[in-house]
Amino acid sequence: MPDFKYNSDNDIIFDTQVRYITEKSIFDSLIENIKLSKEGDTINIGICYISDFDIVKELEKAANRGVNVKIIADPNKDAFGIKKDGSPNRTVLTNLVNKSENIHVRWYDTNGEQYHSKIAYFSFENKEVTILGSGNYTRRNIKGYNLECNIEVVTGKDSEFSKDVLDYFNR
Repeated sequence: MPDFKYNSDNDIIFDTQVRYITEKSIFDSLIENIKLSKEGDTINIGICYISDFDIVKELEKAANRGVNVKIIADPNKDAFGIKKDGSPNRTVLTNLVNKSENIHVRWYDTNGEQYHSKIAYFSFENKEVTILGSGNYTRRNIKGYNLECNIEVVTGKDSEFSKDVLDYFNR
């Protein structure tokens, strides 16, 4: 049972905000949160496809500011029974990892299936932000060319929701 906090009128105080975002708003939220990150903050990303230049460039800048960037990615070696060459993730993330010692990439161990997550978790000094849903981090998916939807969840530090998200990444 959740442990609720109450104000003086005995109303429940929620420390979580949820926002529905689509297409370009997904991109805007990702960029805004990456740019807000500073030394000591952490960005965790779980992604099926990442190739958007602006996202990748901002992740590099964040890492160079001292942000710890951790990415779990699909190796893009197969999809729907078809063998692939690792594009775009292998090239994009191999180049990105060489830009900063603060960028860490792990390849999900797939065996015919895809690591299909699209989730970003930002751990800031005083809040945590999670962006998750259907949008891959490609121009087509987050710059208004596909119909995609995500949610953005903003919580206080160490919320149960954020602990569950972090547990997901640590598994």
